[in-house]
Amino acid sequence: MCDKTTTSIPLKKKPELKPKPVLGNGKIVTDSQAKLQSPVAGADATSPGTDQKFSSRFVSMQEEQEQVLIEKLQAKKEWEEQLKREKEEEEKLKEAGLFPRKQPALTEEVTRKPVTQPNKLDVSKWEQQQIQSLEAEREQHRRSRQKQDAAAEHLREKKLQEEQRTDGLKFINLLREVEDQEFCTDELEIAMQLCNNGNPLKWLKEDWVNRIETVVAMVAHEQGKDTALQLKGEISLAESKEALLRNQGDVGRAVQECKTQRNEKIDEIAEFGDYSRDEVAEALKQNKGDVEEALIDLNKRILQPYFDRLWKSEVFDVTQTIICQADADTERRVRMVLARYNMPSWGRAQTAIRLIDIGKYEPEDAIIAAKECGTPDRAMEFLEKLCEICYDTVPMNKLHTLFHCQCKICLDCMISYFKIQIREKNIRQCTCPVCDMPDMEDQETADQYFQFLDTMVKYFLDEETHTLFQQKLRDLYLMQDPNFRWCSHCDFGFLNDRPERLKMRCPECHEHTCFKCKKHWLDQHEGITCENFQKWKEQNNPDHQAAGLAAHLQENGIDCPNCKFRYALAKGGCMHFRCTQCRHEFCSGCNMPFKTKCNRFKSCCKKGLHAHHPRNCLFYLRDVDIKDLQKLLQDNNVKFDTVAPQAVVVRADNEEEGAAARLPVEGKCRVEEQKETTEGLKDDFCGRDAEQGFAGLCKLHYSEYLVELIKTNHIDPAVMLDSDALRVILLRNDIKIPERQKKETIAQYTHKLLEIIQQRLPLEERN
Repeated sequence: MCDKTTTSIPLKKKPELKPKPVLGNGKIVTDSQAKLQSPVAGADATSPGTDQKFSSRFVSMQEEQEQVLIEKLQAKKEWEEQLKREKEEEEKLKEAGLFPRKQPALTEEVTRKPVTQPNKLDVSKWEQQQIQSLEAEREQHRRSRQKQDAAAEHLREKKLQEEQRTDGLKFINLLREVEDQEFCTDELEIAMQLCNNGNPLKWLKEDWVNRIETVVAMVAHEQGKDTALQLKGEISLAESKEALLRNQGDVGRAVQECKTQRNEKIDEIAEFGDYSRDEVAEALKQNKGDVEEALIDLNKRILQPYFDRLWKSEVFDVTQTIICQADADTERRVRMVLARYNMPSWGRAQTAIRLIDIGKYEPEDAIIAAKECGTPDRAMEFLEKLCEICYDTVPMNKLHTLFHCQCKICLDCMISYFKIQIREKNIRQCTCPVCDMPDMEDQETADQYFQFLDTMVKYFLDEETHTLFQQKLRDLYLMQDPNFRWCSHCDFGFLNDRPERLKMRCPECHEHTCFKCKKHWLDQHEGITCENFQKWKEQNNPDHQAAGLAAHLQENGIDCPNCKFRYALAKGGCMHFRCTQCRHEFCSGCNMPFKTKCNRFKSCCKKGLHAHHPRNCLFYLRDVDIKDLQKLLQDNNVKFDTVAPQAVVVRADNEEEGAAARLPVEGKCRVEEQKETTEGLKDDFCGRDAEQGFAGLCKLHYSEYLVELIKTNHIDPAVMLDSDALRVILLRNDIKIPERQKKETIAQYTHKLLEIIQQRLPLEERN
């Protein structure tokens, strides 16, 4: 029970009511009775107007009393509701623990004491409630305004983000167009500043090239105008372009910078040697303003005579001189040899004359032999060396050796051999024709050898052949770059300067190739992985549906691990594969290199040409029974195909239905292989019988398909091998084979061997 004092609600003050007339017996007199009993006499009796006025007043008094009663009832009802709300709030506070104080209980005297008169309403509390209500309304209005402002701000931000996104997409498309036209981002930035809200790409194509040429022309004009500048030679377009980029396209500042830098570069190079300004200016122009390259070019010119003496045979014009005349005075001939050819001693000059008089040797060779050897015997040995290719007798001064061996080859054989190798074969085959050295698998050794060979062939091969050699050497080093790829549409190779983008555009044929899977790029590849694209292609391309696993094996063919060139061929047949691009020899099943000189194990020196295949390589699993391979896949919940695809229906007019290509004879394997014919290597269908349950493939290629699934899902085939096969695996890897114990069963021994293999020879993750 609430301890608050109940107060009454003050009512409006009503006009005082006059008491109704009462008779002597205490009864109330009605209006009619009052009129009859009114103590008036004769002429003083109440008039009709007075009675009517009194009657209306009585009615109004009754109405006022009824109104007062209604207001009291309404006030009582409102107060009861207020008490009820306060009681509910008090209970809530108690439940929340915010009203712990216990209210004092009412005494029996108070509870039994009748309430004679209600207390007055607490006006201050009512005013406080009104103020709180007003503040609550204001707070609610303020929060509503905040929500509206937040919603409006969110809409503005969303609109701004959408505009930024649209502008960003436009800019990305512009960047791609600019890159396709072989312009850089710095050039695009300058174009956006100077094109006056026009098309930046159009400005680059038209105005930018003009600005570059203008800078070159203005520098040349300044050269003729002001001789005090001492400018020599024209600047290159590359120098002009770099100056414009550094000066944000300002032609005037670019011209001034080019003039200043040209003089600084000429002075810098002049400090390294006695070069004329004309020579330095020409070297800078040829090397696009590169100081180091220009200096190398100038040094090459100085060293040219030295290289000529080093690599070209020394020529002596002695055939028409007295030295060759046997009937002339011998002493005079000796003095002429001694004086003209700088012989170290009189004896060596005499040796030269004796060799000439024999008539077996050329005078030039005889003089060189005498000068180098001294005694006649040693000189004759010098003159009678054998070429290890043609076995002709050749003087030592006309024999040549390569960098990593001492094999002696005459100049004619050297020229013939390297011409054929460079023009018709891969550059990695340009090894010694006698001993096949050096080992091209050793990259450091190969680099040193090619540097020497480039300098050597430059001086005894024609310019066209040497240029071809340098092109092939450049391609060889490009293929070693991880960003290098071959075009899937043509035989052109190029570097992908943005490897994060899968879509590559070939500069030669302008077609697109995927950087990762190296296949033709289709629009459906955009935004999905190469694996998902391959699945989509197999599900939606009629060619794949018709060819079945043959198309799968062909598209997932052989990739050279050295140069990354892809061959659309199956891995069946001989596992020893030689790349036609880089001559790298490797296993087509696991990409391990084939080597003759290997030091991985002690036993490698006795094996000859071999490769260290992992145990899940097709090299070892191709002879395993098909049922065993299928069971291994089933045990690991890997699905595989067994049903052959439907053959393509050929119309009467020799046109194929749908988009599928014509397939080979029904019942034959459809996988393409590289076959040897009388006309050389040729790609053709396998043509072997396709057995039942092999998905339209022959046993060889179906086994390849199953092994590919085993490798892809990283399944260890050792679990299905017996103890003898496991012992062979340990033996191949020079691991000691444990002996079988007497009480050990075959199953226990096999399990022990399997544990050793899995612990010491874990399978490597497939790339």
